[in-house]
Amino acid sequence: ASVRKAIDPGRRPLKLGGAPRRLAQPAPDLRRRINPVEGGPRLLSPSTGDDGMPAPDASQAIGGRRVLGLGLLALDAFALAYICIDFTRDVGRVAAVWPVNALAVALLVRRDRGSGLPEALAVALACLAANLAHGDAPGLAAALAVCNGVEILVCVHLTRRWLGGRAANLKTLRDLRVFWAATLMAVLASTSGAAPALALTGQGGMWANALAWYPVDVLGLLIVTPALAILLAEGRGRFSRSTLAKAIMPSVVLAATLAGVFGTSGYPVLFLCTPVLLAFAFLLGANSAAAALLVTAIVAVVATLSGYGPLAMVEGGLIVRLALLQAFLATATLVTLPVAAVRAHRRRLTDELATALRRFEADEEKLALASQIASVGYWRR
Repeated sequence: ASVRKAIDPGRRPLKLGGAPRRLAQPAPDLRRRINPVEGGPRLLSPSTGDDGMPAPDASQAIGGRRVLGLGLLALDAFALAYICIDFTRDVGRVAAVWPVNALAVALLVRRDRGSGLPEALAVALACLAANLAHGDAPGLAAALAVCNGVEILVCVHLTRRWLGGRAANLKTLRDLRVFWAATLMAVLASTSGAAPALALTGQGGMWANALAWYPVDVLGLLIVTPALAILLAEGRGRFSRSTLAKAIMPSVVLAATLAGVFGTSGYPVLFLCTPVLLAFAFLLGANSAAAALLVTAIVAVVATLSGYGPLAMVEGGLIVRLALLQAFLATATLVTLPVAAVRAHRRRLTDELATALRRFEADEEKLALASQIASVGYWRR
């Protein structure tokens, strides 16, 4: 101690005895606790408990939002199923338009985890309620509802599995092809259960029911799911002011085209919609193209059910007209979304190339500056 005091007179000697000084406690917002399982310290947020799990309040909030979302999905599915069954009830037991399952599939393919069983169950219960509301026998209504739920689960499971367990990005060609293949297999699974169920209850032959069920469900998933999934994945934040400003003129052209095509029934001008949809894909990208496809599908279906549009000239009844309309919409989707995907891929490559070029130019400037400072003709690391 005397030597230390001689070296550093201003330093206080070290005291070995006495009561230990009380350390300052951390802020209550971020407390350091001991994990009873692992035995090591861990920094926990205020919303987590001692076991690392969400606090009761946070868990209740998350559970409440999940239940609310499932309830809204069930209500939307019921309303859509009731309308689809009611419009075509007089021409056949199987609805000629069926975008109901696409609602749940569009929500689930964007996720990389979760079985999707609650969403499929919500849609199945909505279909059961819609079938019972139209007078179906309880056994048949339950069987058809189960087939719809199985279709959703199989489609989501195959899409994730073939993509390696990741979420689907339906703005890319590869993911679109995988989803299309999963759709064909999923609807085949639901058809194998729905067709015998309808046949056993005296609703026609099994093959006739299969031919009525399979194309309708395939077209519903192919038309609605990609566009809806793209819009849900991007959200409203991606539609910037500049994008909305660019979309004004194409939107006006689309509205005029839809009014001209589906406002009358004397001219076969359905093909005029395709160039407008391609213009959305080329000029505005996948988000705007998806929105344009959904608007076109809604207007076309409503006009055809009301007896307007080019397909009103087609003989064969409402079922034939709706089948041709859905074939056209599926073709437009299969053409428009791949074009938008190629455009997005090209834009991504252009951005990466521009970034690499700017980085190269910055390195050249550093090299020139280093050469001037060191008076040498090259740069050494």
